[in-house]
Amino acid sequence: MKASQIKSWISGFAIALVSVIAMASPLPDFTQMDNANLRIEAKGSAVASRILARRMLGLDDTGKSVAKIIENEEMQAAIELLRSASTSDAIAANTLGTLIQNGVAPAKYEGEDGDLFQFAAERGDEGGQVNFAITRLFSGSPEQAVKGRKSLEDIIGNSDSDWRFVALRALSTAMLYGIGGERDIARGVEGYELFLQFYPDDAAALTVMGQAKQYGWVGEKDILAAITFYERAAASGGNSAMWQLAMIYQERQDMEKSWNLVVRSSDAGFENAMISRAVMLALGQGVEQDYTQSYNWYEKVAIKGRAHAIRALAYMHQLGQGREENPKLAWGLYKLAAPLDKIAQERLDEMQAVLDQWSESERSAFIRDGQEQAQNWLQSHKLTSEDLH
Repeated sequence: MKASQIKSWISGFAIALVSVIAMASPLPDFTQMDNANLRIEAKGSAVASRILARRMLGLDDTGKSVAKIIENEEMQAAIELLRSASTSDAIAANTLGTLIQNGVAPAKYEGEDGDLFQFAAERGDEGGQVNFAITRLFSGSPEQAVKGRKSLEDIIGNSDSDWRFVALRALSTAMLYGIGGERDIARGVEGYELFLQFYPDDAAALTVMGQAKQYGWVGEKDILAAITFYERAAASGGNSAMWQLAMIYQERQDMEKSWNLVVRSSDAGFENAMISRAVMLALGQGVEQDYTQSYNWYEKVAIKGRAHAIRALAYMHQLGQGREENPKLAWGLYKLAAPLDKIAQERLDEMQAVLDQWSESERSAFIRDGQEQAQNWLQSHKLTSEDLH
């Protein structure tokens, strides 16, 4: 009955958020082989190469995740096997495309995921078709987004495989944000509710439902229901949900709970939580005040090119918090961030108003030194001004 629910719900649908590794079953003769024999067969068979690579990556022969710690050397070997197989094997192409898209494959493969998904899609691999549709949706081209959305609608309407669930969640996201078609928040939330009937522990879907309840996307705001969804998502490893929960507890002045969740989420690399950790350290919220650690956490985000984090570093240099007071570097960092950050521009203007009262030679020397120090900061982190966003 649930499968028919999905197909009846498809009328008027939309988008996609994630790629998953292909789930198609490989040839049974190779699946019965141990890895030693597969290595022999892989020398002349793309299918054997793909099966061996997927096992090395911690996937079973149906594509489901298997608990396994993958050493870096083994990961690289698996990726190279997939690369050799991907020229003729659709599932290998889709798998490699997913690894590239998720930032697992070496940088030399960056940007190849779309072509790999297209190769897999054109050869009838349903995983490749879903991922290629998702890629088109996020291409930035309105025309491609419409085509990607339509492809996902077709998959949901015609597929009986697990890939229809990937398409379902993806299209639900599009409904929420109006990508590739009209925006329909109610239908998007309904799609996520349906998806969770099949995958009740999916962290991303639970987080979306938490946001829907917290902000009242459909109906009244329900903070208790939001907390329940976020807690379920956090239990499934949802870093965004941990941060959302932390912010709720912060509003309720429960700083200890907020801090503990921020630590978990920031340790996992969630940027919003990393910024929150820096703020809480600077203010001593839920933890002893520590400007040095606050600076360090801002810097972890700043070196990714985030203008708002660079502005925070500038402010700390301006006040001498966490690092020695250095108004010249503060001015230079504000200058870097200002085109992308309104607050940085305001603080730069304030500093400029003071500089305007100086003599021309003093002002010119200050600005020159500030610009030089800011450029040195960029270079020390292998950044250019074009990397900022």
